[in-house]
Amino acid sequence: WAIEAGTVTQSGELGGWGNAITVATDKGWSFMYAHRPVSDTQWPVGTKVQKGEVIGHIGTTGQTQGGHVH
Repeated sequence: WAIEAGTVTQSGELGGWGNAITVATDKGWSFMYAHRPVSDTQWPVGTKVQKGEVIGHIGTTGQTQGGHVH
């Protein structure tokens, strides 16, 4: 779940982080969610995200040794 409302500023494969998105908030914070199995096309750059919205699930994309999400 998104911990704050914001705008997607990065979406896609991010090296060892696998499928990742970054959400920037109006408060000046940015949060990255990594290793998610959700398709990047679901969260293109510029998409608005609401606090508490499901934006990914536990996954094993990138360099991981088991399912998790950051």
